[in-house]
Amino acid sequence: HVDWCVALLEEAKPKLQSPEQVAWLDRLELEHDNIRTAFDTCARGTGDENKRALAGLRLAGAAKGFWQIRGYLSEGHEQTSRALETRQTLQLSITGDSHLPVKKAIAEALRTSGGLAYTQGNYSAARSFYEESLAIMRELNDRIGIGLLLGDLGSTATLQGDLPRARLLLEDSLNIHRENGNRAQIAIASGNLGNIAAMGGDYSVAQSLFEEALTIHRELGNLDTASNVLGNMGNAMQEQGDYAAAQSLYEESLALARQVGNKLTMAFNLCSLGNIVAIQGNYDAAHSYTVESLILFHELSNKRGISYSLEGMSLIVKNTGTIRNAVILMAAAGALREIFGAPRTQQEQADTDAMLTSMRSQLSDDEFATTWAEGNTLSWEQAVEFALNQG
Repeated sequence: HVDWCVALLEEAKPKLQSPEQVAWLDRLELEHDNIRTAFDTCARGTGDENKRALAGLRLAGAAKGFWQIRGYLSEGHEQTSRALETRQTLQLSITGDSHLPVKKAIAEALRTSGGLAYTQGNYSAARSFYEESLAIMRELNDRIGIGLLLGDLGSTATLQGDLPRARLLLEDSLNIHRENGNRAQIAIASGNLGNIAAMGGDYSVAQSLFEEALTIHRELGNLDTASNVLGNMGNAMQEQGDYAAAQSLYEESLALARQVGNKLTMAFNLCSLGNIVAIQGNYDAAHSYTVESLILFHELSNKRGISYSLEGMSLIVKNTGTIRNAVILMAAAGALREIFGAPRTQQEQADTDAMLTSMRSQLSDDEFATTWAEGNTLSWEQAVEFALNQG
């Protein structure tokens, strides 16, 4: 049973970046209970302990895409952590050439842990897991693995606001993928470099990189990654003030995300649509979008996304509710960004500063300070509950 599940997940792994993506995701959903049982057998079963430990690591390494896309983040974290608990004992008991597949399995499981932490917005943990995995891949001289992890670290550095480091990592990743002729990863790296260009205000370069990435994703039939690029293109259009184009891109991205079942991409697009329609004064629609995004982000425990939705709700409440509640929401969002290392882009900071200036003008200094402190001390769960009670 365990061997069958390992084979199933390892067969599925490349299919999740192909035109068969949705069919394979749905198949894994049908086999989800069997996969869970296989993890339990590896952790608590009888028989060869080393064989069970290695199988658990292979399961964790291969399940990454399924867990991330379909939103089984906490489950994935628990199963992968449990599998990785065996690594020291396993490494000590293995000798000769047989240690190579063990090290590869450990590296893949660490990358899964990094991906799950990244998807939940815990970027410092993600970086730590990725760097540990990269060190093993370098030891094994696994060029494909090295390229993937450099890209992972580049994406993480981007969201931590370290754009120079992110660019170097992503360029190194792109070069390796070009050497290997891996078109899917070339597209992912190009799209991520497009994000950096957009964050730096170089929108023409960003557009070119996005279009290159989107063309490849569509040719390969990868709906999930195409959806990601469309959302990022929407972000760039929003920052340039082209709200109609941004809204169209977000809606297209959201439709693909719903088709694939990627809850995180759905949540980010819903949040972005909420912001777009709020800017245009449609606060009822904005509230609906933002509430739906916040519920999904909460389900996924994605702190970065929660902070975005709290900011979106703050804008809505500022115009439809009380300034005091809007300030509480903005303070809670800022505190969450600081804790989980998600700084604002230049445009986001400018928009935030303008909104805070407007809020300050409607409260006394003491009222603003007291209200800000109240929002600043909310836990992320309390902040979500407070936001959902607005309107």
